[in-house]
Amino acid sequence: MSVAEVVTLVFAGVVACSTTVYTYWTYRLWRSTRASVELTRMTSLMNLMAMLDKEARTAAAENRPDAAAVRDAINFLGDVFFEQIIEDMELDRNLDARKHLLRLATLLQSHGIPLPPSLAKLASAAADGAPHPPRAA
Repeated sequence: MSVAEVVTLVFAGVVACSTTVYTYWTYRLWRSTRASVELTRMTSLMNLMAMLDKEARTAAAENRPDAAAVRDAINFLGDVFFEQIIEDMELDRNLDARKHLLRLATLLQSHGIPLPPSLAKLASAAADGAPHPPRAA
């Protein structure tokens, strides 16, 4: 083997290793960015709900006719938000999260608070002895 072949082989090995390291760290950065985007999305929805709640309280205090509509919008957004969170948790694999959500459902029900649809589905599946709620088609 000549010196040129050895240098070429070493160079190819270095390029292969650096490409592998670059790919690994790029993937990790992508996952971190994706998680950051999810947190930002959830935070913005929570801020919207807080703003709507303030508007609903103001409308109710002033006896405006839009108070009920704003409250319904808040409830709808809350249901969608909660459903998305539960779906993202992958409760089939995350048994601790499932256990805590069932405790939350029990607590809410004991105080007469209606459950969001996704939490009600989880609670009814647990009451029926199902391992997890049926997935939406």
